[in-house]
Amino acid sequence: MKEIETKRLETKRLILRKFEESDYKGMFDNWASDYEVTKYIRFTPHKDFEDTKKVINRWINKYDASSFNWVV
Repeated sequence: MKEIETKRLETKRLILRKFEESDYKGMFDNWASDYEVTKYIRFTPHKDFEDTKKVINRWINKYDASSFNWVV
């Protein structure tokens, strides 16, 4: 069976890539701490950067297990 993994996808106007631990600040500031955004997804708003770091690290550790989480 062919292995499936999160791969970088790129067009002229869009890049989808794997999360990196350094993405935590942008994720927290732009949407992970916002109730209006997170009410439509599967987790509650993050209280601080540490919450976001934990989520990103969990996603990074699952990349080898056919997990798909991209940064846009």
